[in-house]
Amino acid sequence: MRLSEGLTKENLFARLCDSLERMPGDDGQKPASLAEWAVKTPIVLDGRAFSFDRHEYLKGPYDNPAKFEVHLKATQLGLTVLGMLRSIFSLRFLGFKGVLYLFPSRADVADFSRARVRNLIGENPDTLGRWLSDTDNIGLKKVYEGYLYLRGMVSRVGLKSVPADLVVFDELDEARDQSAVDMAIERMAHSEFKEVVMLSNPSLPDFGIDAAFQQTDQ
Repeated sequence: MRLSEGLTKENLFARLCDSLERMPGDDGQKPASLAEWAVKTPIVLDGRAFSFDRHEYLKGPYDNPAKFEVHLKATQLGLTVLGMLRSIFSLRFLGFKGVLYLFPSRADVADFSRARVRNLIGENPDTLGRWLSDTDNIGLKKVYEGYLYLRGMVSRVGLKSVPADLVVFDELDEARDQSAVDMAIERMAHSEFKEVVMLSNPSLPDFGIDAAFQQTDQ
């Protein structure tokens, strides 16, 4: 093979490596928002390409830049997917090193890890699967240069040693011990980001997600 004038073998090899690195949906550029990234990657969820079609109400939450975000919600609105994708997006593009994703119990963690996370990797091998690594540990996933910690709120031991830049509380009202909220937020003491997302069906007034919602601008 003849090389063009001024193009060395070293330069050619560098260009080849660069082209291999720039796979669909991961060109190394920071997307303008979580919403833009989720649509353009593209991301496949349960056999379908991610879209806001017939879920237009989610566009606002996906574009929300707030550091403290509370979703007092009904069931099956797609907000767990929002929490998961925001976690991955933050680790990949925003420089987060740790995301603590909390469920009411350890059983919930196991179900989510084995079903949702593995499916996400399997359905998106050329995009998310390139930098989201499954492990033998159901509570720990490597995402690019950071880590996603999946924990149950009933375990104080599971929260003590986890450094985080973002904490996601999924189905907050189902957790028996609400004091885990303060302990989880303390895990961000040394973070420069300190972001919180809370998701839950409401149960009682002034409890759990309802109490948190009263602290926001709604």
